[in-house]
Amino acid sequence: MATRTFFLDVDTGIDDAFAILRVAAEPGAEIAGISAVAGNVDVATAARNTRAVLALAGAGGVPVHVGATAPLSGAPADAREVHGGGGLGRAVLPEPPGAA
Repeated sequence: MATRTFFLDVDTGIDDAFAILRVAAEPGAEIAGISAVAGNVDVATAARNTRAVLALAGAGGVPVHVGATAPLSGAPADAREVHGGGGLGRAVLPEPPGAA
């Protein structure tokens, strides 16, 4: 099977957490990096959630880059009412190692 390389752009709430886990578990898939942006939660929380999900998946070495802190147009909004205060519903993941 050929290796498929991915670069993900996420605002890691519940949906993106599942997407990261799915790609990390896929045989032949390589995650080259991930950019975390504001959206479901603020950018710092999105980056933290991304790193925590990668650590859970055993892929803690994937680089996470902090991206946009707000939309390019329009007022910033989040989806904490859907994704919870921490962005991952009721999931509580350990603090990930390293930094974005």
